[in-house]
Amino acid sequence: MEFSIFDEVIDDPQVEIDEKQTIQRARYVLSLYKKKLYRQANIRQDPQVTSQLSLTPPTFSSGLSDQMAKRLEVEETAQDIITAIFKAINQMYVATAVPTLYYRQLLYYRFLDFEVHSVIAVRERLAREFPRRIEYDYNPVMLDKHVYYHDERQALIAFAQAFHSEHAQESLVVYK
Repeated sequence: MEFSIFDEVIDDPQVEIDEKQTIQRARYVLSLYKKKLYRQANIRQDPQVTSQLSLTPPTFSSGLSDQMAKRLEVEETAQDIITAIFKAINQMYVATAVPTLYYRQLLYYRFLDFEVHSVIAVRERLAREFPRRIEYDYNPVMLDKHVYYHDERQALIAFAQAFHSEHAQESLVVYK
């Protein structure tokens, strides 16, 4: 396990995470996947959800081509960030009674799945897969909006804590 300069800070009970800025940074990094990274990384095979319900990163095409060195550098950077995104989603942990798988799926549908185009579609898919998300309210049709946004915030904070990339100039987690 690698040592991080933030390890000591995280254990300090007096240091609080600035949730608003942390969520903004996490949302920004995840939104880059569909906007930019997917095209830049030269992806050959799309990511998939395995039978163990973890995410497999996409398969990248070989970087060997006649393109300029700048293009290869951009491609490698995009590939590294994508790999870091999938690694963080698989390694994130949310300390709630809801399984971490739920939060993984939430981030996958919201930010990485090209077949899902709206928050409503994400809420519908999550309701189908997790109809008992709220123990007392069985709902296989649509996840409650307030529950969804609360869960999304928790998932983004957990993602920010798990995300590490050599290309990120600083941590996604912001402290007060």
